[in-house]
Amino acid sequence: MDLRARSDRTQITSLLCRNTMFRLPIVLMVLQKLCFITLNRLLFHLVEHYTFRKLISRARASLSEPKIPSTDTFRRQLRSQVRERQQSILKMLLENSKISIALDCWTSPFRQAFIAITSYFIDID
Repeated sequence: MDLRARSDRTQITSLLCRNTMFRLPIVLMVLQKLCFITLNRLLFHLVEHYTFRKLISRARASLSEPKIPSTDTFRRQLRSQVRERQQSILKMLLENSKISIALDCWTSPFRQAFIAITSYFIDID
């Protein structure tokens, strides 16, 4: 069977297997992705999510290697974003309005924990 008769996938695979310069980085990247997903018990669908793909795309396009924040830095950044969002939501409410929050927590059969947070507001009327 010549190369024209093979599928595009087979052609790419055979090229990469013959060229060790490309093979090692690709194999390592695949292993790193698999380890990241499985060790962190993430859903496989994560790799198809728009935000994950956007993050990977931005990292590839970066002129220098992106810095990965420490857990403390990440926590501070998240806390700051939460406070900013809270303030912007509070500005949208009327002066005498109130907020009611409902929580629903459950665990899936696969021991994955979930929490749903719903908020309602009641204004002066």
